[in-house]
Amino acid sequence: REKYSSRKDFFDAIDKLKAAGHLQAGSRVDLVTSPVSVAIQSGAARADISRAEALKASVLAAQSISYSTGPSGVYLAQLFDKMGIGEAVKAKAVIPPPGVPVGSLVAQGAVELGFQQRSELIHVEGIEILGNLPDEVAYLTTFSAALPAELDAARADAVAQFLRFANSAEAAPIKISQGMNPV
Repeated sequence: REKYSSRKDFFDAIDKLKAAGHLQAGSRVDLVTSPVSVAIQSGAARADISRAEALKASVLAAQSISYSTGPSGVYLAQLFDKMGIGEAVKAKAVIPPPGVPVGSLVAQGAVELGFQQRSELIHVEGIEILGNLPDEVAYLTTFSAALPAELDAARADAVAQFLRFANSAEAAPIKISQGMNPV
């Protein structure tokens, strides 16, 4: 089941900032997770992404694909290498320049399959989200926050109060409406 998967978080910026002394120890708060989803242009033939092998076949069958250069894109490139299709994917991958969402390339018909965080796809018109990556190769990005190391007590209390609210049940519907999962 874990044949292709590598759930290691490659870019844990919070831990790196904490280790460099920029954040207060023990102040990390994980706020949301966002899964990588797969999108097609509205009205296009649906690809099968139900299992890792089906995803592999759909990626190989696609004329073009796109994914970001962020952590999820790095993960996908490594996943495709593990699947043995890395070179084939590189030949048909359209990597968007910074600031250009993968979903916009899918909506324009510039790429057949688009891979990006669900939160970045849900509001793009002209696409259909097929679903998240299959469980055996799923990738979740965890978005976190922490208190800066040099923050006066009054501000630290206000930020901590805000982070408590951000992790409250009251904030959960907002997170879900934006394509993210409460932690």
